[in-house]
Amino acid sequence: LCADMSDKETNIEELPSVNDIGARKGAYFGIYLVVLYLAVVNSGGSYFVAAFAMTMMVGIPIVLYRMLRGIYLVEDCRSSYARLLTSGMSIFFFASIILGLAIYVWMQYVHPGYLYEMAQEALKAYNQVPDLRNTPMVQALKAAVANGDLPTPIQFAMEMMWLTMMGGALLSVAIAAVARIGGNRRY
Repeated sequence: LCADMSDKETNIEELPSVNDIGARKGAYFGIYLVVLYLAVVNSGGSYFVAAFAMTMMVGIPIVLYRMLRGIYLVEDCRSSYARLLTSGMSIFFFASIILGLAIYVWMQYVHPGYLYEMAQEALKAYNQVPDLRNTPMVQALKAAVANGDLPTPIQFAMEMMWLTMMGGALLSVAIAAVARIGGNRRY
């Protein structure tokens, strides 16, 4: 898997920076997340699109593993756990910027009433279940809709960016360790 390092000098300065890795791979991963987001928001009437979105969600750890494992192998198994972890976090950071921009454009210009429509659908669903009709959560959602307190597109996009970055950081903790399995680790 990895080249024999006995005849190579291990020089960490030759490796690309974590930010370079994150920007390059994060751009591709950001496109993946945008496609996932568009599949989720358009999956309401189609089982095929919903199944596609679910498959993409399940694929997130697999895609991250392949990216981090690729980094590990390209760097001749010289990548430390910390390097892979920060690479994974950097990938999610740059990908979330692309995702946040796409969410904002979608909600501001393509489908401006999306959050309101989703809140109305949720209220309709909750009202069909007698035990949920008068719960504090449903009352708060009704009040938010009535008072216009739903998040703005930029607020929602920022929240999704933070959620993506935090979830990606947690996922990177586990995937970075698994990506280093196999091969001759130097440090």
